[in-house]
Amino acid sequence: MSAELLKLSYFPDDGRIWRVEWVYDIQYNLAVPSESVFVALIAPFTIDTQKEYESGAHDKNRQFYMVGDIDKSQALEILVGVGQSPLIDIGSLWKNGLLINSNVGTKETFDLVIDDAHVQYHPGYHKYELNNEEFYAFPYGKQLMEKKGRVVNCAYVQYKDDPYHFIIPAHVLINFYLCTSTSLAHAVYDGSIINERTTKI
Repeated sequence: MSAELLKLSYFPDDGRIWRVEWVYDIQYNLAVPSESVFVALIAPFTIDTQKEYESGAHDKNRQFYMVGDIDKSQALEILVGVGQSPLIDIGSLWKNGLLINSNVGTKETFDLVIDDAHVQYHPGYHKYELNNEEFYAFPYGKQLMEKKGRVVNCAYVQYKDDPYHFIIPAHVLINFYLCTSTSLAHAVYDGSIINERTTKI
């Protein structure tokens, strides 16, 4: 079954279009101990933005990723099972629990150097100093998130002379290592591993 046809009950079933703003905070799942959950911060499109998106009459360069496209006062935190984490991309759009757009951002290719000299790991609230002034590496107001969302560890990837050009939540990086192995998922999220001769990871 394709991702577009998979209905997730975590999302509101209210006819509105919801955009995923941020992901963070992996938690133990009391309901299903074998599957941890993470927090996804979602926010609905404004009425006008939803009408514009659904009409299809907008300019082809309109990407629907601006802060003004959402109603920040209606933002919600939802708990999502880690098994669905590959579907929950920041910037993805959902309506009635169905994925309608995997990412509203633009797609570009960058030449990056991925090594210890060009990648740093800090919390989302990391500050750096430039010309005797302190700045947040992740500027407030650029991304909707709750305060605790800034506690999440992130990878900061340098591009050209900007050491904080790309900011990737650790949870998103983990998705690249999730295979079809349940044992691997348990090891990554819970720190548990079964040491048996028949165990394959």
